[in-house]
Amino acid sequence: MKKYIEQLKEKPEPVRKQIALVGAIIGSGIILIFWITTMSFDAKNVIADSKEKIVSPLSMIRENAKDTYDGLKASVQIPVAPSENIESIPTVETVDTSPVEEQTINY
Repeated sequence: MKKYIEQLKEKPEPVRKQIALVGAIIGSGIILIFWITTMSFDAKNVIADSKEKIVSPLSMIRENAKDTYDGLKASVQIPVAPSENIESIPTVETVDTSPVEEQTINY
């Protein structure tokens, strides 16, 4: 392979461009053939499934958007304390404000 690349480097630029174009077309053709063969198998399944249930694209988009919104809403939701436990929230009157003893650290 390395020897072939060295031979390509020695050729004129128009020839190298032509070889690159042919290589790209062949590579794209192989990918296209693979894609078409896999799509034909999927298309048969889709056609069989579509006879059972036909769904419009807009309803699919709406359903996906709703699911995404519900998922984001659930992940961002902030828990709210129950109203009967409001008395347990510390207030200025219930917080201990007595002075704390100073501690010295000896090195």
